[in-house]
Amino acid sequence: MKLLFHYHSPAISKENSIFMYGFLGVFIDSISPFFEEIVLLLHKPRLQQMQEINYEIKSKNIKLIELDTHSSILNRYIKSIPFLIKLITASRSCDHLLLRISTPYLPFISIFWKKKISLLAVSDANAGLDQLNQPKLRKLIIKAWAAIYYLFEINLAKKSNIIATSNLLYRKFSKVSSTVEFVRTTTVNTQDIWIREDTCLNKEYKILYSGRIAENKGILDLVDAIAKLRARNVPVRLDIVGFFSVNSNIIQKLNLKIEKYKLNEFIVYRGFCNVGIELLSWYRKSDIFVLPTKSKGEGFPRVLWEAMASSIPIVVSDISGIKDTTLNAVKLIKPGDVNDITESLLYIIENGKYRRSLIKKAQGIVRKNTIEKQSEKLSELIKNY
Repeated sequence: MKLLFHYHSPAISKENSIFMYGFLGVFIDSISPFFEEIVLLLHKPRLQQMQEINYEIKSKNIKLIELDTHSSILNRYIKSIPFLIKLITASRSCDHLLLRISTPYLPFISIFWKKKISLLAVSDANAGLDQLNQPKLRKLIIKAWAAIYYLFEINLAKKSNIIATSNLLYRKFSKVSSTVEFVRTTTVNTQDIWIREDTCLNKEYKILYSGRIAENKGILDLVDAIAKLRARNVPVRLDIVGFFSVNSNIIQKLNLKIEKYKLNEFIVYRGFCNVGIELLSWYRKSDIFVLPTKSKGEGFPRVLWEAMASSIPIVVSDISGIKDTTLNAVKLIKPGDVNDITESLLYIIENGKYRRSLIKKAQGIVRKNTIEKQSEKLSELIKNY
């Protein structure tokens, strides 16, 4: 089977190799053995994205069709004709489309793609719209677009194979289709699982945040929590690893808050790290991982799998069905509640028995959800549809 794959994530071809974001590249490489060929229909990266587009595809049966430069949804719609030409051309040689959703071109695909399609649902475009930090008029326009998008998405779901990556998305699509299956997406393989029994054993406690750095990920709330703990003479420090949201003022807001609390010595941005051992090494030398996200639309965050595989206790917001998957293997907090973040960190630091139980439970969960197992399951769902 020849598979066409589309998502709004960028990729680029150079020196006879394909480069893309690590999380997506690992996924594509993991499913490639199950298909004759995978054709990627992806945007060119913006200049600001080039630093993170550094995962080199290893599989030899992957082909890239480059779209226009990754840009705003409006610009992509204005330039939709070249996309449609490339989509229709690809349909002549590909048997099946794997569409990772939510993604802006879905309405066009629902009209013009005539072959089999599988929807890999990783987020909900309509969830969390009230959280948008946008001017009122722009926010209204986004909501109107999301409402129209939702109609196309549901219509396409009724005639597609649906693969949900979180319980929240599974429940959403189960209301409109009987062909919904549950698969967890991760970048962690069996060899990545690193065993230790405990953390927080040194005089200084290293807190880690990893992933996309954005306001709706709760990073500013985490800085507030670190400030509260330092004020109580709890010797914590925060390492931030990841990439900043494009076209966002989060860098300025983050720096201002750190300077306000005079925490430059204790809160450090460590830069972007490649998926794999470079990134996992940060989890392995940290004491607690924190993801205080307020984003209601995302599925199960892949960073939680990375933390579980690294035997580090986790503090994470109680959203998006995380509780259903983690099964008491994490410390859940209320989104946007700085006091809850603060007290949860302190509780884990002070309670070794609880801390060790989180690590042990997480190790058991991640072993059942490695990329080898999930990729085979996902590929079979596509091929048997």
